[in-house]
Amino acid sequence: MEEIRKSAEEFLKLIQKSRRGKFKIYIGMSAGVGKTYRMLQEAHSLLRNGIDIKIGYIETHNRSETHALLDGLPIIPRRTLFYKGKELQELDVQAVISLRP
Repeated sequence: MEEIRKSAEEFLKLIQKSRRGKFKIYIGMSAGVGKTYRMLQEAHSLLRNGIDIKIGYIETHNRSETHALLDGLPIIPRRTLFYKGKELQELDVQAVISLRP
């Protein structure tokens, strides 16, 4: 838990220092190693520290622990489209752009 807090605090310092948004990529060797879980933990920490965050697209793969971390985080609704008779959902890029990240 200390490692998570330290990482989030370092990221927070970077944001406060530049006052510009940051793009962070979480890389893991395979599915289920904790990338999404870690990202959501850090999102809660940033939100508590007054940083404006939004979730543009998230896939929890029906993992209850990961899904529980979504509580309290602002999520941009997915865009629904139809393709070859199927309903699909994707990141709403226009909604993200309109937020001026």
